[in-house]
Amino acid sequence: CHQAAQFTVAAAFASRVACPAVAFALAVPEQYQESVHTLKAVMLLSNFMSAAVGEVLRDFAGAPLETLFDISAVGQALSLAFAAALPEEEAPEAEEADEAEAAAAVER
Repeated sequence: CHQAAQFTVAAAFASRVACPAVAFALAVPEQYQESVHTLKAVMLLSNFMSAAVGEVLRDFAGAPLETLFDISAVGQALSLAFAAALPEEEAPEAEEADEAEAAAAVER
């Protein structure tokens, strides 16, 4: 179980390298820079919160590393579940096509 938790921590750190590439692939070109800056700000906040909570639990509460890895694994699982539950957003081209069809229907 702890090796699985360690794997999720390692995967989270490794994914930080791939995140800007994913943002580049998914973002509208005009929004790429804003998307990457927002993504990096969220990742920095995530790192800070993780370190702060880990330090408090380890130093003040005396939590063993195994407990911290378990907390991390649960957090990763929740993150994955929330990400999977996000609604899909239509591509801008599809929205424009729908609007054009609606306008054509009104004109008829």
